[in-house]
Amino acid sequence: MTSTGLTTHRHEHNHDVRVEDLRCPGCGEPAIPEPPEDRPRAGGEFSHSDGTALCARADGTAAEPIEVAW
Repeated sequence: MTSTGLTTHRHEHNHDVRVEDLRCPGCGEPAIPEPPEDRPRAGGEFSHSDGTALCARADGTAAEPIEVAW
C-alpha cells in the first residue's frame, strides 16, 4: 500500500505502519512484509530485508516485527 510515496502495511491493530519503521524484535534489523525465503515453514508474514526469517521468540515461534517510533 502506498500513501504519499511511503510504503505502508496494515497493522493488526488496524492502523497503517510505515514499512520503513518495522524492525526485528530480536536483532533490530529492518523487517519487510514478506514471508522468509530461508525457512518458509517457520511461519510468520515478515522477514529480514535479506529474506531470512526474523529472529525467533524464546519459545521458538515466529516473531512479529516491532514498530520503531522516531
